[in-house]
Amino acid sequence: MGRVAVGAYLRRLRDARGYTQIEVAVELEEHESQIHRLESGKTTVNAAVMFGTMRVVGGDPNDMIDLLLDPDDFADKGLRAADRRLDTQQSAVQALAETRFGYASERIEAEIRTILLHLAADQLRMGKWLGYGRRLADEQGDSD
Repeated sequence: MGRVAVGAYLRRLRDARGYTQIEVAVELEEHESQIHRLESGKTTVNAAVMFGTMRVVGGDPNDMIDLLLDPDDFADKGLRAADRRLDTQQSAVQALAETRFGYASERIEAEIRTILLHLAADQLRMGKWLGYGRRLADEQGDSD
C-alpha cells in the first residue's frame, strides 16, 4: 500500500530542497540507509522515520496519508503529489515576496524565493550538522 508512491514523493521534495539523504538522516538522527529504504519503497520503515522525513522535506501529512491508502502504488502518483506541493509552496513564497517587497521582476522574485528557502533550511541544517559533529567528536574521544 503506497510505499513506492510515498518514497517518490519524499525523494522529489528532498531533491527540490537540495538535501542529501545523509542530511535528512542527520536531522532525524537515523542511519542514511533508513532514508534510502524509505525512498526506494522496497521495504517498510517505521512511522517516525516516514513522517519525520516528511517534516524535514516540507511534505504534507494529507498527501502522505492519501498516498499510503491508495491501492494503486505507483511512483508517478507520488511525483505528481510532490509537484503540486512544490507549486503550492512556491506560490506562497512568491506571495510573501510580493507582500514584503512589492512588485519585483521575475528574476528578482526567483532569487528572493531561493534565498528565503535557503535561509529557512540552513539554520536548521547548521544546527544539526554541528550536533552531529559534536556527537562524532564525543564518540572519537570515548575510543581514545
